[in-house]
Amino acid sequence: MTDKSHPGAGAFILRTFSVTPEPAWSVARICAEAEASRGLIAHYFASKEELLLAALHGLFDDAQARKQAIASDTGLDAVERIRRIAHSSFQAPVYSWEIAATNAAIGLFILIDGLWNSLATGKDDLQTAQAMALCDTYIEGCLRQN
Repeated sequence: MTDKSHPGAGAFILRTFSVTPEPAWSVARICAEAEASRGLIAHYFASKEELLLAALHGLFDDAQARKQAIASDTGLDAVERIRRIAHSSFQAPVYSWEIAATNAAIGLFILIDGLWNSLATGKDDLQTAQAMALCDTYIEGCLRQN
């Protein structure tokens, strides 16, 4: 599904994995997202883990090819090539809103866990209002458009 005969399939797979909690990952869900039959998916992949691995390989291969093209551009000086290579890591399809939202939610969960630990132990003299303000700052930073 991630080879040239199935363009975009990796994006469906990765979107499904990025917006769905792990226990709900299923081949049926991926098939629905990609509008593909289970038989087609099963023809190429033995398991959802193999499917995810293939999608990630495709994603990394595409990112590597973009970076290699930039690195090979002799019309750019070295600093500009390095800058463009770094910036390419944040351009679609490598970095999408779905992936950003998922990562933001995971980050918020980790922050809350740490704040609860600080509140429970009293180690940092953190107050509940401060913990909530830190969460608000994190959320606003994640949603900032500029």
